[in-house]
Amino acid sequence: MISGCSGQSGSEEIEVSPGKHTVGHSADGGVTVDIPGSSVTSEGALHIDSATTPDGRHGWSIELGGTELTGAATLRFPVGDLEPGEPVPVVTYAANPEAEPTVATDVRYDSGDVVVTTDHFSFWLVDRWNDVRASATSWLRGRFDDIASFGYGAQPTCPGEREVRDAGFDATSDQGKRVYWCLGQDAQSPLLKAVNARGYGVSVEYTPGLEFAGSDRKDWIGHVADLLRPAPINRGNHVELLPSGSEIEFDVIENSTSDGVMIRPEPASYLLTALDFGVGTYAMAIERVGGSGAADKFLTAMEGASCLSSFSKMTSSDLDGAGELTQFFNTALNMALDCAEIALEEADLGPVLATIIAPVIWVVDGVRTAIDGFIGAAESIDRNGYQIIVHRPTADTEVAGSPAADTEIIEVVAVDDAGEPLPDWRARNPRRTTIDCSYPFPSVSSRGTDVVTCGSTADAAHTCWVHTDRQSLTCAIDPWKQEYSQYQLDEPLGPVPAAEKAEPEWIELDDGTHCFRRHGGAWGARADDLAGAYYCEGVDYFVLVDEGPAIDTSTRQWTVRVGEMGAPDEVFPAPTVARVARAYFTTSPD
Repeated sequence: MISGCSGQSGSEEIEVSPGKHTVGHSADGGVTVDIPGSSVTSEGALHIDSATTPDGRHGWSIELGGTELTGAATLRFPVGDLEPGEPVPVVTYAANPEAEPTVATDVRYDSGDVVVTTDHFSFWLVDRWNDVRASATSWLRGRFDDIASFGYGAQPTCPGEREVRDAGFDATSDQGKRVYWCLGQDAQSPLLKAVNARGYGVSVEYTPGLEFAGSDRKDWIGHVADLLRPAPINRGNHVELLPSGSEIEFDVIENSTSDGVMIRPEPASYLLTALDFGVGTYAMAIERVGGSGAADKFLTAMEGASCLSSFSKMTSSDLDGAGELTQFFNTALNMALDCAEIALEEADLGPVLATIIAPVIWVVDGVRTAIDGFIGAAESIDRNGYQIIVHRPTADTEVAGSPAADTEIIEVVAVDDAGEPLPDWRARNPRRTTIDCSYPFPSVSSRGTDVVTCGSTADAAHTCWVHTDRQSLTCAIDPWKQEYSQYQLDEPLGPVPAAEKAEPEWIELDDGTHCFRRHGGAWGARADDLAGAYYCEGVDYFVLVDEGPAIDTSTRQWTVRVGEMGAPDEVFPAPTVARVARAYFTTSPD
């Protein structure tokens, strides 16, 4: 149990009686109590004890023994000179150091002292707003320091972890401490829990075989997460936003082969983090002087703040590099502070707590001046994703010691019937450039007509849909980010058949790694003469191939060999076998 502590060595006992003007001082000189003789009914004793709140702030317990306070008394707290513009310090009182405080209203500043007139005694605290500002600044700096750390939050626990694996379910994931997770079983279905261990928010995209069962997001941040929810990268998936340290739970509901989640930061989650930081700064300052009840009223007001709608317009931002991310986060944080200020002014805190609104705004205005000193920490955000794959029971053989799961075949279509890009896709090049398509070939991954390969390797025009004008192309580059390039031809193209034996343009390994098919270019080599067939994003290995196919499709669970590449005579360890979770082909629009 958390409790305050009272130091008896700092205790003062002063006799009081009717008709006698009594002035008492605390042993530490922090408070003077002035009781007129007319304010007590009988003889007694004034006790002044130093005491400390659970969060370490120093105050004073003031009590009368043997008599009661029937009139007014004056408390005088020496605080020194105030800074220019600094509001009069806030004085609060409570039944004891652990209790919810009440803000005193009859307060004035007099030549270095804060003076309070009161008709009761209890536990008293004085907070200079300059100290509150320093604490709020330190709190916000700590949140930025957390950005660079992993291991935020705690490992979740799942019921029935042994039972779900005995039933043939399993899960695999990326390595590291960016996510904690567990797979279990309740009375209804298998379940997956994941905790965002990063010091900032992330998006959680999940496949149709998983059903969102809830999270521990606080009410106001959950409301914002719903408001800012981005569209999924892959059609048919769903997305939730998860703040730092929060837990999310899914039920495994469908009888498909495998499902999973991809956890990654993106603009919507950066906005959620900025709001969490900005609103949290206000809430911390309000709770410091007004208690948790006042902070809760403010956060309730945040749920209905109309200014939140302006953040949803920024979720589609395309950030390129750490510099743009830092500027984006800086803008978002200042918008969050502005929005929180509006919500605070509109919040119904009651007439007593309303007196702290202007001083709290003064506090946060001071915090703003320090933001430039630590906003650069946003550059350390790890923009890589983290994937968890849930494998359902199958009758197939095992690969690398875990149950095999069928490779999921995904057909990618980035355009509509007219060849125009679908709304969820975005262009990597801002306008159409002309490309040479004198020698068109069916895309190697095409299972439909009019999907063509044109130009050089550098053009990246390997999977291009032909528009109805036969002179415009939309070319898929990345199915996970749903990015495309767009080109114009000098001459119209004739009909393009499907590939005779289509092979995947992209593959996704069961650890979540994204791999892109090789189309020429200068790659590394190996002493064993294995060559690179697919480049794999964010890792130090490639999918390797010899004279045969790069992908072993002899079983329902496809596999590849992966390993490093370097100089032609460089000796590397023998390649290892990796499972292909998903293989991506292209096809014609419906």
